[in-house]
Amino acid sequence: VLLNLELRLRHDYALVSLREEQVALVIADAAGPLRASAATLLALNGQPGLHPKEALQQVVERWGDPRLTAVLARISEAREQGELPPGTALPALIDAIALTARLLAEVKTVEGTA
Repeated sequence: VLLNLELRLRHDYALVSLREEQVALVIADAAGPLRASAATLLALNGQPGLHPKEALQQVVERWGDPRLTAVLARISEAREQGELPPGTALPALIDAIALTARLLAEVKTVEGTA
């Protein structure tokens, strides 16, 4: 799921990066897979039962990367409102791609220990 999402986000970046309103929709669409993947990751690490949104927040906070922590608010905003403030959509998409790559790397680490 995460590899597919990362490829899709990169593809969408190339296609819609000049149209902020469409970038916000791309970010909103990524929320579900990112959240579900974080919940699954935590379940694999022995922490089942968290709501997916909370799971993603917990995983990102554990990393301690302020950029990735900040993008969580943009992801929620895009999902809830369908738009982002002017000038914030493209940086949020870039950060969402970085977040996806980081989650994918963490999943690979868990797979390596299983």
